[in-house]
Amino acid sequence: MLRTGFLFPSRIALVNQSTLIQDTDLNTISQALAQVTPQFCSAWSLQTPVLTTVQKGKSVPSGTVCIYVMDDPDVQGAYGYHDAVADVAYAKVFVRTILQGGGALLYSPTTTLSVAQVISHELFELLADTLCNSWWMTLNGASFYAAEVCDPVQGNVIPVSVSGKTVGISDFILPAWSDPQAKVGPYNKLNTVKKPMTVDKHGYIIKVAAGTVSYIFGESVDQATKNKQVSSMKADTRFASMNFA
Repeated sequence: MLRTGFLFPSRIALVNQSTLIQDTDLNTISQALAQVTPQFCSAWSLQTPVLTTVQKGKSVPSGTVCIYVMDDPDVQGAYGYHDAVADVAYAKVFVRTILQGGGALLYSPTTTLSVAQVISHELFELLADTLCNSWWMTLNGASFYAAEVCDPVQGNVIPVSVSGKTVGISDFILPAWSDPQAKVGPYNKLNTVKKPMTVDKHGYIIKVAAGTVSYIFGESVDQATKNKQVSSMKADTRFASMNFA
């Protein structure tokens, strides 16, 4: 049972605190999310939240979980993350880091990285693991994988059309992926993963075993991305007392 008083994400706002993305673009992302989020929530048996945008300089309505869209990261090199502090869930997305990493605002046919993709990634993971502390156990019980629903298929994009514009929304795993004994998929929305608890070519999994935390990376993840992920993991307070592989 989840704790009484925890602010569940029944209302989520994309809060524009960035000088690098216009309110109109953020509203376009919100409209694209309104098409895919009900599919995600249905697959995971979750309540679909009400999605809104908060324009630059405007106040956030009471009782709203926030995804803050900002210029610069407070974790070095991060594109975004979600967390929960004092019983309040939230996420942050960092536009400058995404753009400097070769990403687009909404979508580009030449890159899988975009502000829209990162926002949707953090939204889906916030919904699936609001407490940011869920883990799935492997079949032999020797290892645990972080319950992150977009990481294993990182780099896969669902193109969504909004008023003539294409918006790249993050792919996500489906419940069968988290069952190590599952024999029948699909295991992710785009149906590219063929076994539970495996990664797509650009994906990754956070693994904990015997007090050691490590990553499992897809075959196409480059070394720079690996270094970025490991650096981010070492800054995560959840793993402060663990060893790193």
